[in-house]
Amino acid sequence: HESAPYYTSPAAVKKCNQISEFKFTLILKTDHNPGEISWELRRSDTHVVIKNMPYPAAMYKYNYTTCLKRSADYEWSIFDRSLNGIQTDLGAHGYFTLLIDDDVFISGGNFDYAHMIFFSAPCQHGMAQFEYQTNIVDGGDDVRWSLRSLQLQQSEL
Repeated sequence: HESAPYYTSPAAVKKCNQISEFKFTLILKTDHNPGEISWELRRSDTHVVIKNMPYPAAMYKYNYTTCLKRSADYEWSIFDRSLNGIQTDLGAHGYFTLLIDDDVFISGGNFDYAHMIFFSAPCQHGMAQFEYQTNIVDGGDDVRWSLRSLQLQQSEL
């Protein structure tokens, strides 16, 4: 299936101001139980930027694109009420892909109840950027995290 047009963000709206914003894109292919999937994007101050729309179609690919402020840090979380993620050994081949400024940031789908990604704007002058991810398994009894990358960049004066 192709993306459902009513769930796809209009491309014309998604030209971000490169000085103050960066582009965030989510590609989500649902599994066989799309009603169990939910996600949200929050700023680090806990303000909810967007929550998912209901997903009526199984094994369907949805896209969402928006511009985010460079001055904030963000947390994107995906949840599955059935505790089996969207990519399982049982043949559910759902997945998610996050893109930052059109570059793949992370892809996945193999988690239990929740998968959380913390990120900030791509590096600019004189900044450090680190990316790590957490994965909550066994209904919250086990929380794992890993450092994905660390970049240091100095500004030129």
